[in-house]
Amino acid sequence: SRLRTSHSSVKSFNPRPWTSVGGSDAFSVASTSMSNLVSNRNGKTGSSASAGGKLKSNQTPADVAKELESQIDQLIEQTVLSKKGGKLEEALESAKEGTKKEQLLRKHRKANSLSVNSEVELMYSTWFNLATAYEANDMPDEAMKTYTYLAKQRGNPF
Repeated sequence: SRLRTSHSSVKSFNPRPWTSVGGSDAFSVASTSMSNLVSNRNGKTGSSASAGGKLKSNQTPADVAKELESQIDQLIEQTVLSKKGGKLEEALESAKEGTKKEQLLRKHRKANSLSVNSEVELMYSTWFNLATAYEANDMPDEAMKTYTYLAKQRGNPF
């Protein structure tokens, strides 16, 4: 018997549609469940985590963005304090988490058509924070890649 490359002889074959590779909406996860991805520093998740740990239901996209900005600022501050205290690995983890949340914030803003003037500044500060954390942990290659990323973003921040 000869190996067939065509699926014409297989009756139960259901090919996927061409558009199924990337999903129908690239931002569907970001737009429908962004508030579920917001988490506080204790690792609790929900529609949003307030300072007291209580979760707020029905927040606007702008409120979710403000909450993420606040968390990113706290992570940058935590990174600086950890570096100052000699806890370099903890500082690096905080910096990495800050950049992940910043990327999440960018996706959230794009999906909800939110625009803020300080958006570029927040992006630069989180990535610069990560680069300095890499430097502090004697990871020069990663630091250079991060600085290079920042330099490339200068003309095209997003």
